[in-house]
Amino acid sequence: MKIVKIVLNKKRNMYLDREFLKKNFNYTERLKYTVEHRKAFKKVERELLGKNTTRGHLHDVNKLLFYIMGIPTCVAHKMHQLISKHHVKNGKVKDPIAAIIDWECARHTKPDKQHNAFEFYKNTYPDGIPNVEETMKKLGLWLEEKAV
Repeated sequence: MKIVKIVLNKKRNMYLDREFLKKNFNYTERLKYTVEHRKAFKKVERELLGKNTTRGHLHDVNKLLFYIMGIPTCVAHKMHQLISKHHVKNGKVKDPIAAIIDWECARHTKPDKQHNAFEFYKNTYPDGIPNVEETMKKLGLWLEEKAV
């Protein structure tokens, strides 16, 4: 078995089996999926904020570029999570609005993820994330009164 070392940043490396990498080169499907996800993100953003913002127009563009550059999908996904402000890192998220919109629109493009943003948040982060609860309340997505 041949192992490939992929340097993500100064502190993190990823070691992957070459056969695993071969299976993760399905760019056409990943590109189509990411484009559909971006459309859903912009639709949900428009519904919640009343307009599309730069955040929506640029959502997941880095992931598209990684796929176009030929980076394996598993590596592109991990790199995207490391550099994107809407992904949770160390129990914090720099852009809670984008994270919430991402969670809310997932059910429109991911058949295996049919939770709304509130359900996803409560199930995935039971201890909470700073600023997310208040942001969800401002967006009208906090469903504390209803059963999850």
